[in-house]
Amino acid sequence: MMKKITQLFLVAILIIACNPQNNNDYVTFSGTLNNTKDSILSIADRQGVQKEIKIDEYGVFKDTLHLNTTQGEIYTIFTNRNNRAPVYLKNGYDIILKGDANEFM
Repeated sequence: MMKKITQLFLVAILIIACNPQNNNDYVTFSGTLNNTKDSILSIADRQGVQKEIKIDEYGVFKDTLHLNTTQGEIYTIFTNRNNRAPVYLKNGYDIILKGDANEFM
């Protein structure tokens, strides 16, 4: 489990490092989630769900999230109780996620 979390953080860091940062006051969050039966991807922090993003019938999603802080923070993304993972988000980031619902972490 810890190995998978570490791998997720490394992938997120690589994605972030490869994308030029800008000074936007929002995060762009998009991607494809194969084999999903869920229609909503939720992003939550300690206070609860901050954004719900619609997943289309092909598993594709895209939206923006305005964070209330200039600092980056760890959020939880999930489609249901069993499919959840941590992700580091900061305003100005352009996050692209590609994954499989059967191997969510």
